[in-house]
Amino acid sequence: LDCAGDYGCYDLTVNHLDEIRAGGTYALGSASIGSVGYLECGTGAASGCYYIDVGSVNNTANFSCSGTSACYNADFGNISQSVEFSCIGTSACYYATFGVVSGTDDTGTRRLTCSGSDACHDASFAQVGRPDQPLTITCEGGEACEGTDWGNLSGVGRTLTCSGQEACNQMTFADHSNTMVVECSDGATSAGACQYLTFPNGLANLTCTGDGACRFITIGGELSIATGVLDCAGDYGCYDLTVNHLD
Repeated sequence: LDCAGDYGCYDLTVNHLDEIRAGGTYALGSASIGSVGYLECGTGAASGCYYIDVGSVNNTANFSCSGTSACYNADFGNISQSVEFSCIGTSACYYATFGVVSGTDDTGTRRLTCSGSDACHDASFAQVGRPDQPLTITCEGGEACEGTDWGNLSGVGRTLTCSGQEACNQMTFADHSNTMVVECSDGATSAGACQYLTFPNGLANLTCTGDGACRFITIGGELSIATGVLDCAGDYGCYDLTVNHLD
């Protein structure tokens, strides 16, 4: 099914389709889909898959919401077979809800990218990737990933990279590994990239580059698990940061 025009397939209701493509402005907006194999939410057009409700996406190798407000306030169940996952564009995936995002049996989801101002802002994920496979999460742009709930990020080789003013401000985790590596950069003294974060299980490395990068972060919580390496550079780079133990 090809929904190429503006408002193409808007308010569509369908139980299952093998392939759906949303190419126009507001294409597939407010649609209700039980399950779909391949789903393309926008190719740069604004508001593709806006307010969409999808039970499951089960055969999209590189799932992407692309374009201004693509997948805005969307509700997705589990997304499987997606080795790479991305929300690209201003407010892409803003307020969106995702179930388990997983890749193939061999690789899992290896990379998740939120790029653009407010991309993934206040989005929520039940879980991303497989615990036995590495995962890189990148949030780039002003307030990208602000308030995002990442669910369970336990597993090996977890890296979180935040770039831009308030890019990862106040994001939360249901659980995370103490081997996680976090990199924060390109903020401002009053709007750091990684403000008001709490890592109760500790971290392997925290790198704070640029003004205000890691303001008001708490590492270790009451569990007193160590941070391996802590690097602070820039004015107010680690302002009011709390660490229970350092190696």
